[in-house]
Formats: sequence, C-alpha cells, structure tokens
Amino acid sequence: MVALAKLAGQGKLLKLQALGLSRNLITDKGCEALAGALARGEMPAMRDLYLSNNKQLGDRCAAALGDAISRGGLRSLARVSWGDSTMTDVGLTALLAAVRSGSSPSLRELTLNNNSVLCTAQRRAALLSAIGATASADPVEAAQGQLGAALGKSAKRKLRQGRQLARGALGGALGGAITLT
Repeated sequence: MVALAKLAGQGKLLKLQALGLSRNLITDKGCEALAGALARGEMPAMRDLYLSNNKQLGDRCAAALGDAISRGGLRSLARVSWGDSTMTDVGLTALLAAVRSGSSPSLRELTLNNNSVLCTAQRRAALLSAIGATASADPVEAAQGQLGAALGKSAKRKLRQGRQLARGALGGALGGAITLT
C-alpha cells in the first residue's frame, strides 16, 4: 500500500477509477498510507474502492478514509465496499460523519456486509446520535423490538435481519441519498 501511495504521489494514478483491494491482507497502516494519497487528491478520478475481506482493516482505516473524504480528496467516489472487517462503531462513526459532510457528493453506495458488530440496535442508536441524525426515536425502538422478536430464530437469520435494519436506520439518517448494503 505504501508503494501504491508513492505511485499516486508521483502523479501516476490520476486516471485510476477503480481500485480492488479485497482479500489482500491490507492492514490499517497500509490503508492510512493510501488514504493520505487520496486526501491529497492524488487519485481524483477514483469512483470505486473495494476493501472487503481484509480482516485487519479496522477503525484506524475508517478514520483515515473519513479524513480523506472530509478533505475533499474523493469527490468522484461513488462506491465503497467494505465487508468482513474489524471496523467497529467508532470507525463507522468517523466514516459516516465524513460522508454526511457532503465532501463526496458522488457517493451513492456504502457496502458494509458481514460486519455484524455494527448491527445491534444499541450500536445503531449510538451511530445515529454520533452522526447527528435527526431520526425520531420511534424507528430505533421499532428496530429494537424487531431484533428482540428475532432472538428465537437461527443465528443466520438474525444476522441478515440485523443488517437489513442497520441499513434502513443508517440510510435514513444519511438522507436516503446513499444505499447501505
């Protein structure tokens, strides 16, 4: 990742539109190097960023990407895929706050599949609060009730339902312009 960031710094990735880094054992340190290049606008055409299945990526990477978005380095970014990571609500809060700032107006899809730590009703409520969502308490209470009712079902079904509820609550909080999958 450091080598990729170095190439970007040399102006060799100005036209790069998609970067698929899924299943590459990327660490937070490598992601931070990439995010620094993105924040400096060294990859201005970037539309799609795929980071899924990098289990070592967590909150530091999310914060670094959030910073890159906030600084306007990812204005063309339309899709981010980030499933199967160790990101927690701390990292997601930083990322969503940056998205909500409007610094990446093209962003339409944020895929967070298989990050089940982000799907509890309590975490959703904390995230909605942290990003300054104006959603009423009723949808969160409804989500909590639905999750409670699902407790008797299989684990797989609970995780699927939790992800669906998280998408709805977070997507609504972001103004509906972004699809969370």
